This record gives sequence, C-alpha cells and structure tokens, in this order.
Amino acid sequence: MQYRPFGRTGIQLSTLGYGTWPFARDWWGRYDEQEAHRALRAAFALGVNFVDTAAAYDDGRVEALLGRVLRAKGVATRVSVATKIPPLIRDVAPDRLHAQDAYPGRYLRLAVEKSLRMLRLERVFLLQLHAWAPRWLREGNWLETLLELRAEGSIGFLGVSVADGEPDSAREVVQSGHVDAVQVRYNLYWQEAASNLFPLCEKTGVAVIVRSPLLEGALGAGPTWLQRLGTADWRRDFFGGAYSHGLQRFHGALKTLCQSGRHQRAALALRFAAAHPAVSSVLVGMRTTTHVRLNARALTKPPLTIGMLRQLHHLG
Repeated sequence: MQYRPFGRTGIQLSTLGYGTWPFARDWWGRYDEQEAHRALRAAFALGVNFVDTAAAYDDGRVEALLGRVLRAKGVATRVSVATKIPPLIRDVAPDRLHAQDAYPGRYLRLAVEKSLRMLRLERVFLLQLHAWAPRWLREGNWLETLLELRAEGSIGFLGVSVADGEPDSAREVVQSGHVDAVQVRYNLYWQEAASNLFPLCEKTGVAVIVRSPLLEGALGAGPTWLQRLGTADWRRDFFGGAYSHGLQRFHGALKTLCQSGRHQRAALALRFAAAHPAVSSVLVGMRTTTHVRLNARALTKPPLTIGMLRQLHHLG
C-alpha cells in the first residue's frame, strides 16, 4: 500500500481510500452485508487506513455498518474515519439557502454526536459538510461550532464536499484557511477540478480527496454497462440520458489505449485519478473483497508516464 501526506496536517493516508456510498441501499440496491464486512476488513488488512462515509447514507445505517467493523480489536486505532453531515434542509439547492438554514450550530452539534454514536467512535478524523455554497463562508455560525467541536476533541480536521461539476465553488473556502480538506469529483471523463482547484490546494496545503475515480463504475465496466444495471439502479437514469452519447464516444477513445479488458481500464482510471500531486487519497466504492484486491493492486503499479497522462488528459 502506498501512502501520501494529507495536505498540511502531517498525517499519512493510503492513496486508496474506502468509499462507502455503494453500501447505501436506497441508491445502489441490496448487497451481502457479511461480504461488505469482509471487504472492509480485507482493505484494512492490506493497509488501507482511510475510509469515508456520510450520515445521509441510508440515514446513518452505513455509518452503523462501518461502526460494527471498527469495533473489532485494534481496527479503529489504525484507520482514519471521515464522515459528512448533510444540510438540515435537503430539498433546496445549497446556493438558495442561508448558511444558518443549512447548518445551524445546534443542528451540527447534534449531527456530529449522532455520527459518533453510529460509528462507535469518540472522535472522527475528518468532519465534512456534505454540501457547500461559497456564500456560506460569510454566514451563520457553522464554523464557530465546528471549531468548538474540534477544541472539545469530537472532530480532528474540517473539510467540505463539493457538488459535482462545481469544483471552483470551493476555491474561496480553500483560500480562507478554514478547511483542511476538500472532496471533489475527478476522473478521466470529468477533469475540471485539475484546472483551478488542484493547483490552489497544492499552494495552500489543503488536502484533496478524489471521489468517483471510476465514474460510478462506468470506466471499468465498458460501453454496454448501462444495459446490465438493475432497473432500480440510479445510474440508469443518470447516465442513460444526456451523458449516453458522450460516454459511448469516450469509451471508444479509451478502448484504443486499453486493449486488454475492463480490469486494465479500471486500473488506468485509478492511476490517472491518483496521478495529480495535489491528490491525497482516491475514494473507491468496493462492495466485495475482489474489488478491494483489484483496486489495491492497481494503485501499487508504477506512476503513469508523462506521455500516457498527456493522452488521458485529452480524453476529458
């Protein structure tokens, strides 16, 4: 397992991070919970020391699942756990909410207390706001509350999770020095974050956590993957509409670089997501031990060459 500095914190985290969103049944459907436990334990045994979850995933049930695995002897002491708190009002776009309506201090405190109970932890390594709007930097008492919780020992570091397609919305909060990390979508298909946000994070020492490195499974599954998804899978509607034609062309271009099958495509996508020097950890959703082993192997391969990176950047 390879490790990298988590921004300016002095902490070393595994390049491969464990993303737990695929354990949210309301988005991804049913899965084998015992296999989920085995996959998490296998990842931790291989040296993965960073796992990201969220209070909104099945209304805390994913935090609870992770908490049951962390309860095993010695696991919680060697794994850094990040979680995310959703806005109090979830059915309104963040940029239409005042910060005090989205993240009032009292709500944040209660939400952190609940997450700690679910995770069976006394302290969470990284607490992130699951939605972010630039105007909130100058509104409300969310920052004051989070700093109080940090002083009390409930949370370690602070971060924000940036909406898909809006990486630059985090630039001002990154420059402010108030957050230690930013979580953002970045992959071969969507490369926007590398233009402005990543260089700024490098300059300020703010850690970058990459999510969706495999484009929610599309980059490893090949051009016909949509047809194989279950009818309840959220990705059928999301990728089957406006993105459908673009993905077909993208897969055609990617195929010319990867002739030996889907596992090589997935490995290439993960190595690309980890290649930028601003990136601290790449979150991958893994439901099975097989996924864990394949992804861990991919991120122990040598760095991509400059020539290959140049070709891959042209795909985005």
